Amino acid sequence: MNKELRDNTQVEMVKLTKFAWDEFFLFDPYLPKSEVCKRLMLSAVECKSAFKIEFIGEGEMLMVFRLKGRLVHTELHRRYFGDFTPAPETPFTPQTAVFLVATEGKGALGGDWLKLRPQTQALALGR
Repeated sequence: MNKELRDNTQVEMVKLTKFAWDEFFLFDPYLPKSEVCKRLMLSAVECKSAFKIEFIGEGEMLMVFRLKGRLVHTELHRRYFGDFTPAPETPFTPQTAVFLVATEGKGALGGDWLKLRPQTQALALGR
C-alpha cells in the first residue's frame, strides 16, 4: 500500500486487498482499544483476542476490514505513508473506499506528507 500511495493520486482499497470484505473502518491516533471495540460492537472477549494494543499510537491509524460482521483483517498503518485523519465514524464499502492522495506539506523527516481524503468528500466539496 505504501508504494501505491506514493505513486498515485487516487487509491481504491479494494484493489489493494487480497481478501474479501464489505466494511472498512479507520481509527484515529490515540484512540483507546475500548473505543475501537465499542464502535465495532465487539464483546470484551472478542476485543481482547482481536487487538493486542491498548491504544493507537501517535503516528498510526488502525485499519479494520470486516466481512458479514466478522473481522477479516486488521492493520496498523503508519501515517507517514499516508494520513487518513480525521477518520469517519462510519465504515466504507468496497465502492466508497476510494481516496484522493494529495501532498500537504512536509513530514517531520522532510518527506512529502500525503493526505488521503475520501473521493466522495472531495466531490462534495467540489475538488
